[in-house]
Amino acid sequence: MFRIVNEMAEQYIPESILRAARVLELLAAQKTPMRLSQISRTLGISKSSLLGVLSALEKLRWLEREAAGGAYRLGGGLLELSRKAFGDWDLPVLARPLMEQLAERVGESVFLGVLQDEQVVILACVEGRGQMRVTSPPGTSLPLLAAAIGKTLLASMDPEKALELLESHGLPKFTERSISDPKQFMEEVDLARSLGYAIDDEEYLRGIRAVAAPVLRCGQAIGAVWMVGFSSSFSLPALHEAGKELVRTTVLLSRMISSQANA
Repeated sequence: MFRIVNEMAEQYIPESILRAARVLELLAAQKTPMRLSQISRTLGISKSSLLGVLSALEKLRWLEREAAGGAYRLGGGLLELSRKAFGDWDLPVLARPLMEQLAERVGESVFLGVLQDEQVVILACVEGRGQMRVTSPPGTSLPLLAAAIGKTLLASMDPEKALELLESHGLPKFTERSISDPKQFMEEVDLARSLGYAIDDEEYLRGIRAVAAPVLRCGQAIGAVWMVGFSSSFSLPALHEAGKELVRTTVLLSRMISSQANA
């Protein structure tokens, strides 16, 4: 059966939905209640145009209004919606103690990231012990196929889906050591599937080595934990030993996440 696609219609988003999204994003960023006049002034939307949006969000309990002063803040309905969608768990809170223990044992920086819009977004970082160490703030986005991260995430997928994803994205050349041949990259993915972790030998950043393992929720990969260090101090044998430590950590974290999701 053929489907007629109206590109203009598919791109159109009703103005009321855009306004609601902007209000929610603003209040989430502000972290303090705001009056109608403040919201109107900040967003550049008239009060009359906002009233209907705010009223609808309040009925959904996505917004709450303070009795004194009438300022708006995010409501409990958003938390309930989040819990229904993602389960009653907070990944960075669950992961941080395990990441801290791992960083202490291995001495290198440890990162936690999740899949989001075909990228990996860093949620947390625990820095290593050395005077020189690798770090990156939460919110930083990395390419989906960035060396060790890409290998370990593809290894957790069905092989056909992994190959399809690889073919659709292609393999960027980050450094002279980046693997640009799909067949060779898939061999690395197969190795990662066998070991439980994937390594990066200066394939994403020159002078940097990394090892990554997937974080699973009820058997599905939702992200990864990885360790990063300088090639001068993070030798290949040490990288593989760190990989074994990493797998123990991600297996435990995945069990914790899955048990909370099923509770």
